[in-house]
Amino acid sequence: MINSELFKKYIRGECTVEECQLIEDWLAQYNADKPIDFSEINQMLDSMDKKLDSEIPLPSSQKNYWLHVLVAASVLLFSTFFFIRVNQEDPQDLVAQNEKLAPTGNNAIIILEDGSTYKLDDLKQFDTIDANSYLITRNQEGQLIYIEKYDSDVLVYNTIQTNYGGIVNFELSDGSQVWINSKSKITYPIKFSENSREVSLEGEAYFEVVSSKELKNHPAFFVKTKQHTLEVLGTHFNVNSYKNHYQVALMEGHVEIKNNQSENNSIQLYPNDFFNGKTIQQVNNIEQSIDWKEGYFDITNLTLIELTDKMTNWYGVEFSVDNAMKSTILFGKISMKKPIDEVLELLSNTIPITYKIESKKAFIYKKLI
Repeated sequence: MINSELFKKYIRGECTVEECQLIEDWLAQYNADKPIDFSEINQMLDSMDKKLDSEIPLPSSQKNYWLHVLVAASVLLFSTFFFIRVNQEDPQDLVAQNEKLAPTGNNAIIILEDGSTYKLDDLKQFDTIDANSYLITRNQEGQLIYIEKYDSDVLVYNTIQTNYGGIVNFELSDGSQVWINSKSKITYPIKFSENSREVSLEGEAYFEVVSSKELKNHPAFFVKTKQHTLEVLGTHFNVNSYKNHYQVALMEGHVEIKNNQSENNSIQLYPNDFFNGKTIQQVNNIEQSIDWKEGYFDITNLTLIELTDKMTNWYGVEFSVDNAMKSTILFGKISMKKPIDEVLELLSNTIPITYKIESKKAFIYKKLI
């Protein structure tokens, strides 16, 4: 029999296979020939709670909490009737599984505070992950969104880890937007405290940070990597910390960068500044730094070896480039949706190279005329 208690188990992910099937069969009737009538569902849930109250009295706050959770979850669950359950596979095993040469999807996992992991490609629009004190869902734009079940002052951290060919966009609790590039990892609290806004990054990410002024005196925002700590008050910027190097491209606002080994040695960046870890340059095409976010390789004025570094992070293929061709300057844009052999074929039509792909290695040679 379907009752309020069974719904509670379903939301918590504690139902048996048979109980899940019972719930999902019951929910399916609301999507058959008519739109979901939430007022009717709320009445049914309220009726279930009243019936349950006559058997097991609950504190008022607890009843309101469950009704809130069930109503909120109904918006998420009734759309697809699909619930993501805990995946106990090792994160490294998940990351190693994708060997496609033309990447698609997020190719990423999310790691909750208890160590459980989920493949983000399994989380479709309006699907839901039910964690201990919060829900994670995708909105209609495909962005990851957090919904708290109840207020808590305890900082809870999640980690998103992308594989080769993976890009993930999500929203932090302050409204700031983050895009994570392939072969990267970011750790963040699902809700910032009143005194701190800080995330940790390995790899590359683009941030659109809500300013402290907009948040009514919220603290500055920090991005910590192994080498540096970047402080912002509200700005758009890209951080690249692949392979023990550090680059920051600033599109809007103002940032301060401190070396983690020498906090007294800080530098300031302003719009169109590019910091390569040693010096600051003013560049005309600062948007080239976030070509990956837009889905293409902007190869204008890149050397061939710089492009193959980008392609390694995207396709997961190790490149060996003829010394005579490494410094060749390139021009143009190439879609990241193309398979690696198509990209190399396009290059061979514009510069004198030949190539060979063997498993997870690619060899580029100078073409003999």
